Amino acid sequence: MSQKTVDVIIPTYNGLPWLKEAVESVLNQTHKNLTLYVMDDGSKDNGATGKYIKSLNDKRVVYTRQKNAGQANARNNGIKMSSSEFVAFLDADDFWTHDKIEKQLALMDDKEVGLVYGHHYTCDEEGVILRNLRIWKRGYIADDLAGGNLIAGSASMALVRRSVLERAGLFHEDFVNGEDWDLWLRIALISKVDFVPEILATIRLHSNSTQVNTKRMADGLLHAYEVMIKEIDLTPLQQKRVASYCLFHAADMYLALGNRWKSKKILFHLFHENTRAFFQAENWKVHVSFGLFARVLFGNPLFDFIKRVFRKLYRLFKQALRFVWRVIRFILRRIKRLFA
Repeated sequence: MSQKTVDVIIPTYNGLPWLKEAVESVLNQTHKNLTLYVMDDGSKDNGATGKYIKSLNDKRVVYTRQKNAGQANARNNGIKMSSSEFVAFLDADDFWTHDKIEKQLALMDDKEVGLVYGHHYTCDEEGVILRNLRIWKRGYIADDLAGGNLIAGSASMALVRRSVLERAGLFHEDFVNGEDWDLWLRIALISKVDFVPEILATIRLHSNSTQVNTKRMADGLLHAYEVMIKEIDLTPLQQKRVASYCLFHAADMYLALGNRWKSKKILFHLFHENTRAFFQAENWKVHVSFGLFARVLFGNPLFDFIKRVFRKLYRLFKQALRFVWRVIRFILRRIKRLFA
């Protein structure tokens, strides 16, 4: 058995319906030299979470209850309480394959590697598998990470070397979303990132209020952008990619909410920060970018009309090409017969 020690941190808030599966997936790991920190972020379940953890009667499990302060705060407190050479994170509603830690630790023999991730499934609230996500980025990937969170499964997937984590810092507790992306980018700036090319976890997706959460996520991206640009020592290229990711998606979310004015304002800010943003196809498809810009400028009714016109013109163009090709083939056959 590997002598490497691992601390696993699970933040939970009213997550008992799924917490049991998450905890079992940790305690059943093939790598046994680990400590599990369950950080109860003020769950309102009449102590049921604490009772469950105590019923496990496993010395490797440490239970801590705190006042509700958010998931990032709970993770940070878990980091401060723990001391092992490696730290892994798992959300209370996700779960791992039995050999996740073992396979990730094998890649940590390379001392330059600060973070290891892998591939994952997504499932619905009932545990039905929806799809899988496979991302293949390794090495010094800060430039790639600046364009968006490429760590598949994000917090529930990452195994981090503590010495690198101490240099990079903790999760931003004031972020609404993107606090994991922000930390992975800081880690990628000072170390290599690697991955196991296998499914290592299942990430649970929940249905929730799109109207409320979309605005919250859009505002969160704007806040994350301001903080990341100010606090992280990024190259000009990396700054442009962070701007492109945060501002483009925030503009898209505001447009989905019907706030065209806000979306237009954000897009113009994006143009100011990165005039070539819409041509950076590694972040998104070019036609999606132009589609967003057109809807912001012209509104959805006019944009839909323009789209229909262009589709008809495109079909006519294809028909004309086919006609020309048929004529050419006819001429070539005639010439062939003449010289046969």
